[in-house]
Amino acid sequence: MKKKSVIIGSAIVILVIIVGTSLYLMMQQGLYQPGLLAKDKTIIGDYQINASADYFNVEQDVKLYKFEQGRADLPVILVIHGGPCAPYSKPWSGNIELSNKFRFIYYHQRGCGLSSNPYKGSVEDNFYNNMKLLDKKLGISSQLADVERIRRILKTKQIILMGHSFGAFLATLYAIEFPDKVKSLILVSPADMVVFPLERDLFDEIQDQLPIDLFESYQTFRASYFDFSNLFNKSTAELESLHNEFSKYYTIALSKVFQTNYFSKTKRYKMNWMPFALYFGLGKKHDFSDSFSSLKLPVLVLHGQYDLQPESVSRKFSNYLSNSTFKVIKNTSHFSFEENPNQFAESVSRFLKEK
Repeated sequence: MKKKSVIIGSAIVILVIIVGTSLYLMMQQGLYQPGLLAKDKTIIGDYQINASADYFNVEQDVKLYKFEQGRADLPVILVIHGGPCAPYSKPWSGNIELSNKFRFIYYHQRGCGLSSNPYKGSVEDNFYNNMKLLDKKLGISSQLADVERIRRILKTKQIILMGHSFGAFLATLYAIEFPDKVKSLILVSPADMVVFPLERDLFDEIQDQLPIDLFESYQTFRASYFDFSNLFNKSTAELESLHNEFSKYYTIALSKVFQTNYFSKTKRYKMNWMPFALYFGLGKKHDFSDSFSSLKLPVLVLHGQYDLQPESVSRKFSNYLSNSTFKVIKNTSHFSFEENPNQFAESVSRFLKEK
């Protein structure tokens, strides 16, 4: 009987190791792959989508806050914010001059700003199931599905997407999923997310600019921020604190290379679960370069001269796309649409006239 118990115990241990290894490998790969929405029509669903004055109603429990710039009868440009989870509180200064020819629509992504957050926290003591639930409610597939729902609400056959930072990456993924629904892409300081792992990332660029007395605290923050194993043990307040700490370090680092008043002019909203949902979608290892190079539609990639993200990174993003134009906006950082609105508007206007 004792021998039998030992055998059963050993079998359970082996099973746990196998399951644990499988989950780890799945996390490495990420929960999203380009083409997922095209294959699985149930992700978008058949909810009767509609819009009110201030919201897109995209699911029964999800309303996306929106505001506009330009007349309702003009061609639509949908602006996708970055962050992740850093929506805008007002229209871009760089789009004011363009708003006599285009209708700019800004919205807060699900789980961000004034939009609904359908994720209410973990429901069980199972990391993988919690991760799947978070991904389902706030992840990349849901964010891309929302863009398609918005396009359908607007009754626009082909839409122009203007994405900033992480929003530029999302805009490109949407175009890969629905290439016939996109007329062109305008990508502002696109996030370096096409291939993981990276040799250097934004966190490394921030670290290089921080004063030496902040090095130790930054390392502690960085370890805590990427401690995904304990993510579902954290409260919403703890997650908000982590995001606020990131903003503090980012602002200090950016001030070393460029003086901007963008943060003083812009309202900041609380961030909690949504960025981590996107990280789970990407995983630690992926290569989307083939999917990016398959896009044939016209793309404008704009880079701020003094962005913390090096010009080489934005050029690399542009080079993945077969029909892209690259432009550096002088005397700007990551927020060229506010820091040099005239040159921003001129670059976008020229691109749209040509395409």
